[in-house]
Amino acid sequence: MKKIAYINEKIKRFNKKIYIPGDKSLSIRWVLLASTAIGKSFAYNLLKSEDVLSALNAIKKLGVNYKFNKNHCEVFGKGLNGFKFKNDTIIDAGNSGTLARLIFGLLVNTKNQIILKGDKSLSKRDFARVIKPMQMFGQNIHSKSYKLPIKILGTDYPRPINYFESKGSAQVKSCILLAAMKTPGITKIKSIPSRDHTERLFKYLKLPIKIKKEKKFDLIYLKGIKNYKGFNYKIPGDISSASFFIVLTLLSKNSKILIKNVNVNKSRTGIIDILKKMNSKIILKNKKIYKGEHIADILVKSSNKLYSINCPVSMNSRSIDEFLLIFLVCGVKTNGISKFKKIGELRNKETDRLKFANKFLNKIGVKTIISKESIKIYGNPNLKLKKKIEIKKFDKDHRACMLSFIAALTLGGKWKIHDIDSINTSFPNFVSILKNMGAKINWKKKDIKFSIAIDGSSASGKTTGSKIISKKFKFALLSSGLVYRYLAYKIINNKNNYNRKYVFNQSKKITLGKLKNKKLYSFKVTKLASIIARKKYIRTILKKFQKDFIKKNNKVVIEGRDIASKIMPNADLKIFFKCSIKEKAKRRLKEFKKYNNKITLKEVEKSLKSRDYSDKNRKESPLLFVKGAVLVDTTKMNIKQMQAKLISLVYKKLAKKYGNI
Repeated sequence: MKKIAYINEKIKRFNKKIYIPGDKSLSIRWVLLASTAIGKSFAYNLLKSEDVLSALNAIKKLGVNYKFNKNHCEVFGKGLNGFKFKNDTIIDAGNSGTLARLIFGLLVNTKNQIILKGDKSLSKRDFARVIKPMQMFGQNIHSKSYKLPIKILGTDYPRPINYFESKGSAQVKSCILLAAMKTPGITKIKSIPSRDHTERLFKYLKLPIKIKKEKKFDLIYLKGIKNYKGFNYKIPGDISSASFFIVLTLLSKNSKILIKNVNVNKSRTGIIDILKKMNSKIILKNKKIYKGEHIADILVKSSNKLYSINCPVSMNSRSIDEFLLIFLVCGVKTNGISKFKKIGELRNKETDRLKFANKFLNKIGVKTIISKESIKIYGNPNLKLKKKIEIKKFDKDHRACMLSFIAALTLGGKWKIHDIDSINTSFPNFVSILKNMGAKINWKKKDIKFSIAIDGSSASGKTTGSKIISKKFKFALLSSGLVYRYLAYKIINNKNNYNRKYVFNQSKKITLGKLKNKKLYSFKVTKLASIIARKKYIRTILKKFQKDFIKKNNKVVIEGRDIASKIMPNADLKIFFKCSIKEKAKRRLKEFKKYNNKITLKEVEKSLKSRDYSDKNRKESPLLFVKGAVLVDTTKMNIKQMQAKLISLVYKKLAKKYGNI
């Protein structure tokens, strides 16, 4: 669900110890490699972000099962050639460029075609960088302008390749390695140094990989077709996520933070090296090696004076995801001009990050000069913001969004940040950690209009179901059955007189509070409610009441018998409840026993059959199963099962209309 954050004051002095969620790059790679292992693999501290969940859903589409337990995730691997799926199976990579590019490698020899798609942002990005080497392997690929959606069909005879990876892209390199793993012979890659998580995992899994490091390039050799067993992995914290708190501390006064158990792989720590060159107080403590990856605690202290930097090009690939933060530090904490060259790769991220950085820095009062592949930043260490700043239209780039939070909490001013749900892509608990550190962040959901129409026969569970939805999602709830019961109750007290004028006057007096009267459930009231519900003039009067209720509430759920057909034909979600007559009678008997101990199950069953027949066959607004409604049969459901079913239905419809919640 789309949200807006409001930040109106700086974060106060802090001295904290925090833990960062699992590394996103490693989490996705673990999922993909676990899918082609033989047997179970276990991951602890797996990042539960949208990108990683997309990866898990992708392998499930390929026939590989997974499950979450209390403190770990299990993947039931099928081996190198174990994928089973139907032709034209659709895999949705969501916003994950890593998943979308790496999965090409796993599909190098698939027998059936896959259709790969992504969200609006990912669909704008170029896939030529992986399509070209994969076609060299023999993979059949069909795309329009090298963009998603893309059709992928494997080859029966993948052939090893020699490839020069010239962009410093770990995604391209990893895609080729995953394909080479399933290809006979030796694949050779000459690449500009970049993240090497895949190579380290291959070494840990004892796959036949050799790496030779030269001055400017890495030479990688992989011999394919070697199966490996399922493996356990405890995923360390993500340095990219930790970087936001590193910079938050550097830009805050008299503060200190210890970030525990972070992956400090040298191919990822460009931001630390760059900031230390600028005189930042950053220390790595408790260093250790875990299954090929370097882990450490990161201690950061506030820095009063930082130097501008002419950033070495050799550090670009090691800090590609953290440049937005580095630019911010250069802009507001240094005195002088900082220069960054050959960073055009930033234009190929979720949004054009080089363009966004330039616009962002200018907005807060920092002078810049930008070109196609470089930026100059004129430091303004005396910058103090008092104005209103609104951040929007950043293509839901999660890093652009989180950068805005750090700037808002350290520079002052009144900030309004849109689309903060984008953070779920990589760091779902980012805001909660900030709040635990003392940050004051207010947010509100964008105005949501959502209606749910629930229909069904008596005692089918629709009233209970509507209450579940109302409580969980804070929707205004109206039971049309109670409206008719209330009117029946008033008519009984009026000596069974229900002329038009009386009904109209009573309809104006209905409130939600009056509908809570327990006397509305008596046998007499129930029987009369069924009778008056057949009257056209009564239905017309009460229809107006229900329509007015809908107008007054943006989020509404109404249950009854003609809600989807007459009251809310354009409802966002329509649900039809069904239940066997015997089960319904048992449920209703419990209600009636409160008011009449002598009533029998047969009497209740007879009454319900009569009511059902009347509801389905009356001339005015009969009970109908309308087109587009979702059928929920509660005959064998308990409350928990019904709750799970309904919450899932509502979440899916809300996500379809407003994005992920």
